[in-house]
Formats: sequence, C-alpha cells, structure tokens
Amino acid sequence: MGRMARSMTSFSRPLFLFVVLGACANAQLPQHAWIFTPETVAAGAAVNQAGELPARLPAGSRLEPVGKTHALVLGGGGGALVTRNLAELKLPASSITVDAWVRVDEATPWGGFFSAIQDNGAAETGVLLGFTGPHFAFALASKGADDGDGKLTYVKSRQPFVPGGWYHVVGTYDGGTMRLYVNGKLAGLSGEQNGAILYPAKTVVELGAYRDDDEHHRMKGRLHSVRVWNVALGEKRVQQIHAAESGKLPKSPTPVKLNDEDLAGPIARGVRWLLRLQEVDGSWTGPQYQKYRSFTALVVYTMLKCGLSKGHPAVRAGISFMMRQEYTRTYDRGVALMAFEALHDPSLKPRMKALARALVRSSEGRKENRPHTWGYPGTHGDPNRDHWDLSNTQYALLGLRAAHRAGVEVGSKRFWNETVKSLIDNQDAYGGFGYAGPKSPTSSMTTAGVGSLMICREILGADVDKATAGRLRAGITRGLQWLIKHWSVANSVNAEMKSGGWHLYYLYGLERVGAFGDLDLIGKHDWHQEGARVIVKRQRGDGSWNNSDSDTCFALLFLRRGSRTTGLGPRARQRTSIAKGLAFAVGSNNANPVVVATRRIDPALRKRLDAAGGKVTLEWTLNGKVVQTCKGFDAEGLYGKTCWFERRFDANGSHKLRGSLLIADGGKPVLSNIVDVHIDDVEEAWHSQALTDHESNLMSAAAPVATASSGTGMGAVDARYSSAWWCQPEDRSPWLDITLGQPVKASALKLTGAVHSDRPKFAARPREVVVIINGGDPITVRLPDDARRKHLISFPSARVKTIRFVFRSVWPGTKERTRIGLKEVELHFIRSTGRRPVAGAIKPLSTVVERAADGVEEWLYSTGAPGAGWNTEGFKPRGWRRRKSGFGQAVAGDVRTEWKTKTIRLRKNVRIPARISALLVDVCHPGPVKVWINGARVGELKGGSGGRYRSLTVTGDARAAVRPGKNLIAVEAHAGEGRTFLDVTLLYRK
Repeated sequence: MGRMARSMTSFSRPLFLFVVLGACANAQLPQHAWIFTPETVAAGAAVNQAGELPARLPAGSRLEPVGKTHALVLGGGGGALVTRNLAELKLPASSITVDAWVRVDEATPWGGFFSAIQDNGAAETGVLLGFTGPHFAFALASKGADDGDGKLTYVKSRQPFVPGGWYHVVGTYDGGTMRLYVNGKLAGLSGEQNGAILYPAKTVVELGAYRDDDEHHRMKGRLHSVRVWNVALGEKRVQQIHAAESGKLPKSPTPVKLNDEDLAGPIARGVRWLLRLQEVDGSWTGPQYQKYRSFTALVVYTMLKCGLSKGHPAVRAGISFMMRQEYTRTYDRGVALMAFEALHDPSLKPRMKALARALVRSSEGRKENRPHTWGYPGTHGDPNRDHWDLSNTQYALLGLRAAHRAGVEVGSKRFWNETVKSLIDNQDAYGGFGYAGPKSPTSSMTTAGVGSLMICREILGADVDKATAGRLRAGITRGLQWLIKHWSVANSVNAEMKSGGWHLYYLYGLERVGAFGDLDLIGKHDWHQEGARVIVKRQRGDGSWNNSDSDTCFALLFLRRGSRTTGLGPRARQRTSIAKGLAFAVGSNNANPVVVATRRIDPALRKRLDAAGGKVTLEWTLNGKVVQTCKGFDAEGLYGKTCWFERRFDANGSHKLRGSLLIADGGKPVLSNIVDVHIDDVEEAWHSQALTDHESNLMSAAAPVATASSGTGMGAVDARYSSAWWCQPEDRSPWLDITLGQPVKASALKLTGAVHSDRPKFAARPREVVVIINGGDPITVRLPDDARRKHLISFPSARVKTIRFVFRSVWPGTKERTRIGLKEVELHFIRSTGRRPVAGAIKPLSTVVERAADGVEEWLYSTGAPGAGWNTEGFKPRGWRRRKSGFGQAVAGDVRTEWKTKTIRLRKNVRIPARISALLVDVCHPGPVKVWINGARVGELKGGSGGRYRSLTVTGDARAAVRPGKNLIAVEAHAGEGRTFLDVTLLYRK
C-alpha cells in the first residue's frame, strides 16, 4: 500500500471508531471496514479503516447522498476491487462476521456485497455475502465439510427483499453454525459446515460483485459499507449495531401484498400483446416453424384462463384453427387437451378421448426405453419410442388430467401406478428431478416431477396400490423439500443454485404445484406473492415477457393462477390510474359500449362549479378531438347521466378519453385524468374470414409450385401463416411465380404480407403489386399498409394455371427498409354480378405514364437554366431535348438517357381520362424531387428512395387543376448521394 493510502487510513480511522463504538463501548472491533463517504474516499479508493487494503472504486463511479450519509453508486459496470490475491487480506481462519449496508436495485440471479469465493463446478471454497435473486445469501465453505474439492453452503433469507430498499445484511459463522441476519433479525441458519474456513488458494476480493475465476456478476444498486470481523458476532450484538446505525439510511420498505387489482393491469397488457400477434387464419405462430400445432391451443387456453369468453372473436378464430389440426406429438396432444377441457364443450369429448388414448398408447409402447414416460418422436414422425424427458412427460400427464376432468377414461389403474413408479425412479436422493433422469436436478424439472406426481395422486384416488401410496407421498414431500432448500423465484436453479434457465416455464410449473397441492405456502414461502412480484417487475413496456409468446403465456397463467379449477372470475381489466390531488377525476366501465363518468370532484372545484350558477361546459375529447359537449349544470349534475360519455366502438383499437371543464368565471379550464380505452372484442372481417377461408381456399388442392427472384417461394403457398416467403435484402426487383399442378377456376386472390410477429413495421411491406394471371394483361394494385390483414384482389373468372407477382414499390420498414415478402397467397372463386369486381376487392390502378423498365416513355428535359414558368402549360420549351426515361449517370439497364449535372427538369404532356377517383405520381430517385401538374404543385419528396418508387397523391389545388384530356406534368430533380437514377410514372384509379 502506498504512502497516500497509509496516511488516508490513519486520518479517517477515528470517524469509523466513533460510528461503531457509539453502540457499545467495549464492542469487538472489525478486522476490515470500507465505508463509502466523502471523508473516507480519496484518489479513487475507499480507505480500509480497520486494515491495510483499500477498495479501489470502479472507473466512472460516484458517491451520492443517502439519508444522513453517502453511498457508492453501482450501475452494473463492476465493483470495488480490494485485491487480486486473497492471501493479502488475511481473513479470519475459524470464525467470521461480514456485514453490509446495501440497496439492491435489480434482483439478478447472483450478486455480491463481499466476494472472496471460488464456485466453479464441484470446486467450492471461500466466503460470500450477497444475494441470489430476490433473497439475501451468505455462503461459506469449511474444512470439516470438505468433500475433496470444497463444498459451499448457501444460507438464504426466508423472505425476499424489495428492490430499491435499504437493508443491513449480516452473515456469521462460529465454526459450527452459519447465520444470516437481515435488519437485526435472524433470517436463516445452517449447521452443515464445521471447522476452519476453507478459502481458495487464490481469488479476487471485490465489494459490490460476485466474482470468481469463471463468473463476474456485477451488482446494480448502492453500497454504503462492508465490514469483516474475526469473530462471530452474537444476535444481540448484531441488533445493537443495526439499531445504532439504522437512523443514517432510509428505512427498509415493507413488501406490499399484491392483490387482484394490482395484477389486473399486467394481465390486461399481456393479453393485449398476445391478441396483437394473432395471424389472419386464427393461429398464433409460436414454434410452428417446427410444425408444432399446439401453440395456438396454449394461447387459447391462456385467454380462457384470463377471463376471455368462448365468444370473443379472437378466441373463436383460435378455436377454429385448433379444430382443423391433427395432433401427433406429445406437447401438441397434451396442450390441445388442456385447451379443449377449458372450453367445457361436451361435443369435444370424442376427440379428447382419441387424443388421450393416443397418449396412453405412445407411453405403453415404450417397452425397452423407459415405459410410462413420453418424449419426442425420433424424426418428428416416427413412433414415440427412442427418447424421453420429463418436460414431454409432464405435458402428456397434464393433457390426460384435462381429459379425466372432462369425463374421459384415461388409462388403467395399473397404468397410473406404473407411471408413479417411473416418475419416482427418476427422482434423486434429495428429492430433485432432472430433465432425463435424476442427474442434474433443476427447479423447473422438480416442479414438473412434483406436479406430475400430484396428477397421478388425483387420478388414482383410492385406486393407488399400497406399496405405491407410500412412495407417492414420500416423492411429493421430498420434491417439495428440494424446492424449499433451493428456493428461488428469480430463476430456475440447479442443485448448486446456479441459473438453470427456462424461468417462466418454471414459474408456471410452480403455479401448478401450488394449485394441484392446494398450497398457499411452500415451506414458509408465499409462492404466488413472491413470484408475482418478480414477474410484474420483468414485464416489458409492450406488455410481453421477454418478447416471447410462450413466456407471456406462462407469466399470465402464473399471475392468474390459471390451474385453479374455480374462482378465476371475470376478465382482468386495467383500471384507470388517477393521481392524488387531481381536482376532477373520471373513470370508465372498461367495456364496449364505453361509458366514462365523473368519479371525483374536490371541494374547491365544487365551490367554483356551484358559484358559476350552471354556466359550465364539459367537453369530452377522444384522441385529442372534441367529440361531445354537455352544458348547463352544477357540481351535482356533473355526476348525472347527461354528462356521461357513451359510445360503442365498431372497430378494435386503443383510444384516449379526457374531460375538460370550462367554467364561466374567468378561470382556467379544469382537465381530468386521461382514460385509456382498449377495444378488442369487435368481430372484424378477418375474424370471420379465419372461420371460413380455409374451406374455400383452392390453392393447396391445386398442388402449387412457387419460385421467386430470391428466397424460398414455397413459404407463400404452404397453407401455413407461421411461415413466409421473404426476398433477400439486396433484391431490388422481387417477383414471385406460382404454377398450379391442377388448374382451378378462380376469380380472386387474397394476399397477406410477411411481417415479424412482434414488430409489424420492422421490415418493408408490399405496396404496388402487378398481378399477371395466365400470362394475360397485368393488374396493378396498391396494397394498404396493413400487413397483418388479407388483401383481396379480383380478376375476371378464369381457369388459373399460372400467377405472377411483380412488386414495384414498398412501404419502407424501420430497419429492413426494402425487404418484402408474403405470408400466404390464397386462391378463391367468388361470384360477382356481371363484370363488376368482387365486393371488398382493392380497385386496380391504370397507368398513364409507364416506368422506365418498359422503355416507351419520352420526356422533354433540360439540365440548364430553364427560364420563368418552365413548369406551366404556356411555356415554350425551346432548346429542350426529347429522350426516353430513365435518366442517370451512365446508360445501362433502365438508364436510357445520360444525366451528370446537379439538376434536371422534365416536362411531358399526358392524357388523363374522366371520372377517376385517385391520381398518383410515383418517383424513383435518391435525391430531392418536386412535381407539378398544369403549374399547380403536387408535392415534394426529400430523397432516399433506396431504389424503390415512392408516391405522391395528387390532391388540393393540383387535383383541381387536372382536367379530362390533355394535362402537363413537370418535374425538378436534384442529384442525390450514390447512384443517380430518375424515373417518374403517373397512375390513376377509376
């Protein structure tokens, strides 16, 4: 240690002694003490006020005032390094106390306040004071418990801490017993260790982190102090220290018990996120890219458990998709049975019986390899005999339980007794379960094992064999004990308390254990409260968990306690948040029709209203626009029905409602809170199409073969909305060709654009599409920017053999600016009257000015000074040249006229027919472009086309200037960055 550090130590030590000795004059003094205050930190290090080695602060760290003192701010970038050589610190040999005043802001799987540890596989040595998930932890290895390479014991606090709260955490070891104290109270103990402390031969000592040779978990939060004693402080002394120092820092928060109202908002947001992901055929994609069929069943099951009715349009569409699937895999059959049972529909019993029998047969057929278990088929199609695992097994048993509850006979008495034996044979000596046997048990698989045993107990009832009954009880008990000993709701953990992944999958398993066992507590843990706090905190802003549809289902089922058979109640609705002290508060009925009414008026506002003598106006605004006005009332009248806002919405979507009181007393308007209204129960066209289109779609039966300019075209004709055709990002001229092996009579196409399920604007969407049927005349259509819905394109009835799509423009994506694709192409025969287009079809576009690719359009152009009025009809374009479009730096491809100057101007006389409904100008150019018609300005494009055509719609003065017959279109373009190319087309819609 340098001279500066030594002088800092001698200067600062009296401050520390005053703090510690204030509680007890003859108290034991610590061996090491690091306190993070301005008085004890200098030159980037906190002085060790009782020892030699300071703690070097991480780069960029800072102190902040907290209560009556200060603390080190830790943002996850690293802790305060004491030494890279443990031996330099000279830690106690046989007894120890470590304490810390801390605030943990994020309950990560692992974290440390004082780390002098090595925990690498089976090699476990050293001391740690920190946390695992939302529980404080004290870990220590001793020579008496050494199994050859060391063995750590983790003592964890029984109750979780509240992230963001201040706590005093103390760990003690007296040579025989480890104790953990939180805020002066005993929070956990263990007698597993004995004898001298077993330290690693070499390790880093760090404050504010968990660190060994292969892991470095950096804490996020605040650290005020860390101290080490060479004795085990008694409980009374720990309490004295806590009492003496607790006044310096904010009080620890008391965990607030979450009620149904607290969970309603997160549940409602999660449900809305799932609803947004539903495909137009009624399915949810999930892992269907692997051809799983049950993911839609999982979402439907979740929706029903969250209180949506069978009549909800999204649920009806999902059920329709479920009903037309064949279920051949273990997961598929199990989850489908769960969803069918949740529908409580007696007509489904025959189908449930068939699925249950198939599950039983696939288990009993496994004679050589683990009978009475389930797994994946060998090649996802062969008999289910060459693999087994507990995850497949639990979902098979969940499906059989659902069938049993629906009144279906599922397996014999012998079958269920043998299943119990098979499960227990795969339980380890301590009660844990692994994925494929007793090795490597984890929380997620142990909940799977315990839940499966509980299902066997439920179905067997009195039919359990005597020999099996005892093993069944013991298996469940030992499994619960394993979960209690390895308790964590922050993560699924293994026997060494390391994260085992599949967190929300595990918590849903824990929810089933609590429900099947009718357990409010597991050990001393309120499992639902603890898990719900973690789940709510980890919900993303978009309403999902981990941006994953399966994780979101698992989280919702946990929060809703979906495995309960009764008491689920109506749908969870998010209540309106109202700030305290708001003078005028309103609330809604959370239904459709929407009713918004006054909920609260404070006394001061009431006096203003009464004094106004009825000269009061209430304006209701919907999405910022005034939509309803009420006049002439006093304070009491404001509560009356005449002042309510009432409306039935005929489309799904989200809206914001607000009330504004205009009082005729010269004062400012009084604004209410904003009410968020979410409508999702209106049956839209696509919902009904999801119920029927699969019956009239001719594409699959016609044996289509699809090829494309790039990418795999078959993704657009495989009758699965979970797959898609995507062109490659560099493909600037995408096309898709479909040839039918069996020609069919048809008159309409339905296209659905490809999108990323959770980010519909991430990639580009098809905009202008040219459709050519059987090599005939092209049909040009412009698709709306709604890639989640089907787009109907009609054509004259024909026996269709070939279909060609040429994509000429896009709706740009936020990231993949130009890449487009199709989820599915459907082919239908829809009757229409005479030659009229099919009802609801997109009206086709006709071309006035063709694209450069067609090589027919000529323009007058000039690259010099044009003269005044060059863009008007009366201008005489003397000296202008006539050349073909497009214009660019070098004649090649679509570039037919050279242009190398900074600016070019174009003129062209065109003939526009009468009775048109829309006129559009399409431009392809990387730089700025301005367009006029008959001298009236149409608009301007700023540039950056990315090789795609962009549109200007002719409106306003320009539209008024258009007349049937001859018109003038004028264009001014400035060179942009990169390849220069300019082309202009003109289109209209009848």
